Amino acid sequence: MIATPDAAVAGVAATVEPVADTVVAHLAGSLGLDVLGGHPRRASVHPLVALPDPDVGAERLRGAWFAVAGDGFVRTVVDDLGGRWFSVADEDRAAYHAAACIASNHLVALLGQAERVGSAARVPREAL
Repeated sequence: MIATPDAAVAGVAATVEPVADTVVAHLAGSLGLDVLGGHPRRASVHPLVALPDPDVGAERLRGAWFAVAGDGFVRTVVDDLGGRWFSVADEDRAAYHAAACIASNHLVALLGQAERVGSAARVPREAL
C-alpha cells in the first residue's frame, strides 16, 4: 500500500519489485493505475474521509466510503473494514477527485464563512 503524496506514488512504485501474487495499491484519489507501472496486480483505494492522524484515521476508516479500481483484493479490504466502495475508472479520476475536494475542502470553507457572517449578526454558532 503506497501512502505518499500523489507526486511520489510512481517513484515509490518503481522501487517495489514486481511479484506475481502481490497487490501493489496506492491511496491517491487523483491518480489512475498507470502510475503503478508493470506490477501485475495493481489497485487504488481512496478513502473519502479525512485522516488527520493515525488514531483518528483508523477510527474513521471503519464504515467509510472508498473509491476503488483495479485488483479485487482492495474491495475485500474495504469490506473487512466495514466500508462501502464504488468503482472509479482511470478516465473519471479527475472529475471524481474534484468532487471529493469540493465535498471536503469547499464545504469546510463554506461552513467557516457561514459562521463568520452569522457571528456578525450574533447568531449562535450551534444554530448554524
